Parts: sequence; structure tokens; C-alpha cells
Amino acid sequence: MKKWKLYAPILAAILFFALNVYLIVKDDSKVERTVFVKEWTEVKKQNITETFQTKGVIKPREEYPVYYGREKKEFQKFLVREGDTVTAGTPLLEYTTPELDADRADLEAEKSQTEGEIAGIDEYIRKLESYQATIPKASPKNETDKELESELEQEIYEQESEKKKLEEQIKTYDAKINNMTDGGTGTIASETDGVVKHVDQNLGEEQGPIITIASSQPWIEGVLSENQLKKTEPGMKIQITSPDLKKPIDGTLERVNINPTEEPTVKTKNYYLYNAVMEEETDKLVNGSKVGVSVITAEAKGVPAVPEHAVQQRKAKPFVYRLTSKGQVNKQNIAKGLSFDGKQEIKSGVKLEDVVILEPDNKLQNHSLFITPLDMSEIKKSSLKKLPKKEIVRYLLIGLLEK
Repeated sequence: MKKWKLYAPILAAILFFALNVYLIVKDDSKVERTVFVKEWTEVKKQNITETFQTKGVIKPREEYPVYYGREKKEFQKFLVREGDTVTAGTPLLEYTTPELDADRADLEAEKSQTEGEIAGIDEYIRKLESYQATIPKASPKNETDKELESELEQEIYEQESEKKKLEEQIKTYDAKINNMTDGGTGTIASETDGVVKHVDQNLGEEQGPIITIASSQPWIEGVLSENQLKKTEPGMKIQITSPDLKKPIDGTLERVNINPTEEPTVKTKNYYLYNAVMEEETDKLVNGSKVGVSVITAEAKGVPAVPEHAVQQRKAKPFVYRLTSKGQVNKQNIAKGLSFDGKQEIKSGVKLEDVVILEPDNKLQNHSLFITPLDMSEIKKSSLKKLPKKEIVRYLLIGLLEK
């Protein structure tokens, strides 16, 4: 009895070794084709956004120069100082002239002409709206009606925008006329809303502007590297970040200058100016504020995707290893889409909720059987009792051999 206890472990070891050799050598052995899968993931619906980061500074969107014609005018005084906020029609400076009546007549003539242009636009808009009313209201509309309706709406929008500009001109003319006195004194008024950036006390001696007004509407100015320029084009969406903001602000690239900011040389790097607008204004960002800018170069929303390291590639053909419900690992060719920040869009080959292996072994064989780590928390005694002893031994042996 004691000898049996002594030799039992040795015999078990020999049996275990022999069984391993047999299963490995046996051509149709299932164990030979069984792989141990440590990690896997589902194909999930994800958003993939390709971006690059740059910087910018808040600046006025436009600058408006105000010129002072010296002919038959005698300067009296400035009515604003640098840093003053002005609106369209705000008097900027005062002058005297013996021909003020003629100036007033010129302004009234320009105002009358502008009013005529507004009346013409109103008549044109009425005709467009009348024609728009003739388009059938049935739904769905055919493509011709849709296109026609869209063109009419766009034209009406453009005409209304032009009308607003002309109405602002009327306000400027009224302000100039009202600021003219019978004593021969007149003023030059601002034609836009903004902030007085510069006042030239020398009265524009070199034919330059006598006053410069920066628009109250801000935008972002910054530079791009040569590599960034190749990825960028006007109209791309951006996100603006700053420590002064609680959350990022969306925006759009408006201008991208393809000419370098400085004369290019062989030894220096090139940088290119860009400007972007914000979709919403905020008083948290003042002129001169430094901001971070994330430029969105490509975007795919709600697409099937997996981690990049789940995708393999041989001879320019990408594929994944999919785990089937029959317990097999199947090599599945796929078509790749957008890839960024560790995510890979899959256009075809697998579908949502399919399970694929993460970081598969290069030696993995197609159609292999697979096993996964045992989760003891999921095992119930009642389930084990229902399983035949022969199957219990089989699965234990497979697990031991794979480990």
C-alpha cells in the first residue's frame, strides 16, 4: 500500500507526458487546433474623429480705416479716443467747410439712391415669394421641385442680407446729415460697430487713415506648419479651448493662406496663416486671448469599429479573427475605413456585436477551436453535476495542455 502511494505521482506524471505527446503528434487532434483566447472585444458603434492640434489668438475680424479729405475742410477736433466703443453713425471727428450745403445735398442724394435700391429689392423679393407659392405643396416633392424651392430660398436669403446692408447705410447717411449744422460744421461718422483702435493725431499726413476702427466681431488667427497645411482646407470644423472656457466652442476655418508668412528659404521652416470664426460669441475671450485649436480633418459617426490592434494585415489585405458561436476562430477579411486614436472603422467584413480577438497570435490557424479563461464566478454546482464525467476530464485535459 505504501509503495502504491509512492509510485502514484510518478505514474501520473508519465501518463500526463505521454498524453501530451500523443495529442501533439496525432494529426487530427482537436487539442492541436485549440487556441487559448485571453482577450476579445465586440464590434461596437463608435465615433472616430481625426484631428490635429494648433494654437491661435483672438483678434478683431476686420479693421475699417477712416480717411479725412482735406479739400475745402478745416479740421476742428476728434470726438473719440482710442479704446472707445462706437456704433454705426457715431460721430468720430468734427470739421468746418463753407460748402456744407453741397455736402448735405450729396448725402441726401446718396441716401435717396440707396432707398431706391431697397425698394427694388423689396419688389424682387415679392416676385420670388409669389413664384415660390406656385410650387406644389404635395409631399414628397420631386427632385426638380426640391431643387427649385432650394434655389428660391437661397436667393431670397441673399436679397434680404443685401437689404440689411443698405438699411445700415441709410442709418449712416441720416447720422451724417443730422450732425451737419447751419453754421458750416460737419462730422465724419463711423460706418460700423466696433472699437477705436488708432487715432492719428497728425491727421493722416502720409495719406493714411485718420482713424482705424476694429470690428466688434472676433475671430481666431494662427499659423499652420507645412504638414498641417496639407491636411487643411477652408470650411473644416474646429474646436476652441481655453482655461477661461468651461467647455470647448465649435467653429469653422474660414481662410487658409497657402503663401508662407515669411519669404521661404532652404534652411527655415514654413508657416501659413489661417483664420477661423466661432459659432458663438463669448465675453470670456477678449482680444489677445490665447486659445487651443483642434482642427477636425475627418470624421465618421456611429460606425462599426474595433481597437486598431485587433486588425492584422498580410499582403495588403486586412483581416480580423472572429469568434463564432460554434467555438471556432475564423479569419475574416475586412475593408478598413477611418483610423485614429487607437480606433479602426470597419466598412465591411464583420457586423456590429461580432466578437473578435484582441492582439491575435501570428501563428493562429484559421478555423481553430478556441477556449477562454475560466470565470469561477459563473460556475454553478448544479451545472457541473449535469455534465458527464468524461466531458469534465476532456475539458480539464484541454485546459492543461493549452496552458
